[in-house]
Amino acid sequence: MSTLNYLKQKFRLSYDTPQPIVLRGVGRHSQIKELFSELGYLKGAEIGTKDGNYAKELCLALPQLKLYCIDPWQTYSDYKETWSQDQNLMDTVFEKAKQRLSKFNCEIIRKKSHEAVKSFTANSLDFVFIDANHEYDFVLEDITLWTNIVRTNGIIFGHDYTTDHPGVIQAVQDYVNQNKINPWFILRAGGNNVDCWMFVKN
Repeated sequence: MSTLNYLKQKFRLSYDTPQPIVLRGVGRHSQIKELFSELGYLKGAEIGTKDGNYAKELCLALPQLKLYCIDPWQTYSDYKETWSQDQNLMDTVFEKAKQRLSKFNCEIIRKKSHEAVKSFTANSLDFVFIDANHEYDFVLEDITLWTNIVRTNGIIFGHDYTTDHPGVIQAVQDYVNQNKINPWFILRAGGNNVDCWMFVKN
């Protein structure tokens, strides 16, 4: 069964509706991990690992998972997050991520996204989660580069689809429109959880 058919049946969806389709009660901390388990996903990448909290969640939920954790842990002028302006703090966060993920099948790659992607072959991953630099150009580049690495029927999803990060919203919308991706999804877990975005590679 294709991933889109699986989602259609699981959530009783119609794809003949305005896009994006909002999946309520589904979020990166909840049902997405169940979906990956049911789909038999075994290999993925996280772009923007920070302190490794979410990577650990994925590994605990998917014990057989091989996860590539990609982050430069490096200050640079185009990275606008306040916490990232101190290299000593970035080095400390890197050490925390290494320690937190040491018991799992994680490969930590301390490189910028566009450099790390060169080590991967096309169609080699089941999924990629994008949560790195939230500025428009970087988000669009990450989606473009890493979609090539995800296999057919794999999932590309990312964090912070919110008005606090207009670059994320615009980059996702531009990518799906330019590439005529239909359907695509917003994951809306509710509560204090921030919306994620998602599409399936066909």
